[in-house]
Amino acid sequence: MCEKLKSKMESLDDSFTAERYYLKAKKILLRVRHFIHNDVEYIILNYFVAYIPLWTIRKFIYRIFGMKIGKKSRIAMRAVVFRPRGIEIGERNVINEFVLLDGRSGLKIGNDNSISMYAKIYSGTHNSNSDTFAYRGDVTTLCDNCWIGTSAIVMPGSTVSDFAIISANSLFKGLAVEKGIYQGVPAVYIRQRGVTVKYQLNYLSFYR
Repeated sequence: MCEKLKSKMESLDDSFTAERYYLKAKKILLRVRHFIHNDVEYIILNYFVAYIPLWTIRKFIYRIFGMKIGKKSRIAMRAVVFRPRGIEIGERNVINEFVLLDGRSGLKIGNDNSISMYAKIYSGTHNSNSDTFAYRGDVTTLCDNCWIGTSAIVMPGSTVSDFAIISANSLFKGLAVEKGIYQGVPAVYIRQRGVTVKYQLNYLSFYR
């Protein structure tokens, strides 16, 4: 009887040991996958691809990494990209140098938008009340004919409606109404924009 009990205990110990090794191996594999999908991707895109002085090559590589880019849109050199497979860009958009595009929770950009240098468009952040500093995010959307000014910041989950402007050095979160101009930290509604019809941006650059 004692021998049988001892044998069962040894078998349980072996199964617990195997389970521990399995969990450790799983944890290591998850870290490796995270490293490949995030860190390596980030390094390739932002330390190498972003410095290639030919837009056609940069566009080709961005698309390989899952970014959707419409006709005649252009992302200038030295832009910073997070999670390209979460970014959808429409047609004829002008995205200038040093802009940050965050696709972690989804970034949708319509048509004919101008995003000025050093602007930052986020879709992910952290919960400041979380004991683990947990990640949280939401889809950020720019509609059509928007203008994001120099060094402006658009926070996760925001929607910038058609023709809206987020002025330079402003911090915006929420819903920007159609043709609204927003300014300040935090950005507040200032006035209506005077445009009446949708325009097209036909700026093309082969090298920037």
